[in-house]
Amino acid sequence: MGGADTIRSSSRLAGLDALRGVAATAVMLYHYTSSFHHPAPGPPFVADLGVFGVEMFFIVSGFVIFMTIERTHSLRDFAISRFARLYPPFLAAVAIASGSALLSESAPFTMRDLLASLTMAPELFGTPGLDHSYWSLLFEIDFYALAAMVCLVFGCRKPEVPCAAWLALALAVR
Repeated sequence: MGGADTIRSSSRLAGLDALRGVAATAVMLYHYTSSFHHPAPGPPFVADLGVFGVEMFFIVSGFVIFMTIERTHSLRDFAISRFARLYPPFLAAVAIASGSALLSESAPFTMRDLLASLTMAPELFGTPGLDHSYWSLLFEIDFYALAAMVCLVFGCRKPEVPCAAWLALALAVR
């Protein structure tokens, strides 16, 4: 089978995966070129455009997440798959960040800070995360919970109507 046939037979949409990859790369470049105390040399527009990477990633992921929920057997399976996909790399990142902070002694933190950070939502416990780039995780967890509620209340087969109402409500609030 050729590449195009493989893409068509897959339940994934290659274009959306590519957009998420571009968005993730933009975020990484943004953090690498602007967030650290010693910015890397490079074109300034790369860092400036990186802020849009988070928004693009959230928009594309918001579209894809309902497709993912639709393919799972239950919301419990969905929650387990999200946890299994997100938590191991997050745990590795926390280990690296906390180890780096301990070695440099530049960013002391308490055991409470570490335990709160391990929840992926330290803001709920009134502590900052060990790394400021984790700020989006609470929004991601909230979105998963809201998407699951939409599926429970309205069904996952046609989430367009409740999602359009959700968008309209968000715009009205703004």
